[in-house]
Amino acid sequence: MSDYRLMFAEKDRMCRCNYTILREEFAEHGIDPGEVIKSRALACNDGTSWWVDKAAFYPTGVALGCSLPDAAFSNILFQATNAVAQAIEPFLQAGQAHFSFVPESGYHVTLVNYSHFDCAETSEQVVLMDTPALCKVKEYFQRVRHPMPRIQFKGLILTRSGRLIVPGYAVDITAFAIRADLAKLNPRFETNLPKTLHIKLGHFLRNLNPGSQDQCLEILDEIGAQIDSTLAFGEVFTPLEVLREIFS
Repeated sequence: MSDYRLMFAEKDRMCRCNYTILREEFAEHGIDPGEVIKSRALACNDGTSWWVDKAAFYPTGVALGCSLPDAAFSNILFQATNAVAQAIEPFLQAGQAHFSFVPESGYHVTLVNYSHFDCAETSEQVVLMDTPALCKVKEYFQRVRHPMPRIQFKGLILTRSGRLIVPGYAVDITAFAIRADLAKLNPRFETNLPKTLHIKLGHFLRNLNPGSQDQCLEILDEIGAQIDSTLAFGEVFTPLEVLREIFS
């Protein structure tokens, strides 16, 4: 087996293993009450709906998407998110707002973070990539030509942290290779380096009733069965500039 195939096999195995861990943690423990408190502090209301605060979803470093290259698929994800939020609400403890949405325009796969809300005490500590860091990223893509990253998105996972995600599975090594290379460009790119290729859809804002994980997993499996699409990403997003025409 070639080095390329070996690298892809290992990265793909680790990614899938992390999804399995996320599923198993939720199945055993449900949602962490401490994470619910954090998510409530990172939720805002526009008068009709609750949304995840920008500090908790907007890419701070380099990402694929934001928005996704397929608007129809983005809408499928948003409708599935709403369906899950409604179906799981009866299994949540009493309260008011129960779910905050990531807007469709914010759906993305993080390659590297510059900072991350999980590592910050306040949203003000979540900072965006600066111009020197952007210059290094642009120089990298001028020097190294990759094919367009392709990722298959399939199913739904609810994590121990109460975050609803769509697991992504790399079709080839490209996304993993870019992530590994970018992480070497700037120490801040190693901040909370992602282990998967998921898209975050939103946060639950209430604790689960004890013992209701099985019912929630059935809901996730039923609605998640509608999600299966492979996207090719022709651009790379940064908070300073969208990088286009960089793939071969």
